Amino acid sequence: MNPLQLSAQFSAYIWFLKNEENVGRSREEARQFSRLNWEKFLGVSDEGFGRLLISIGTPVADEGEDDLPLPTRRSSRVAHAVA
Repeated sequence: MNPLQLSAQFSAYIWFLKNEENVGRSREEARQFSRLNWEKFLGVSDEGFGRLLISIGTPVADEGEDDLPLPTRRSSRVAHAVA
């Protein structure tokens, strides 16, 4: 999907949910509204934000390794020096 279109759809979706007239309406109705009315929200949309949404929503293959190293215990000698 085009990042600008995705940003506009997201804007339409959030606007629908936050609009006081739509209190109590379902998220499915908000999704339908955003699919039908996204072009009206192009003026408040940002392509960079759309790219961010796409990158967040893209699944990452798990290779079984953590990205961050596990913390290591300090030796007692270092712990005393820090304290």
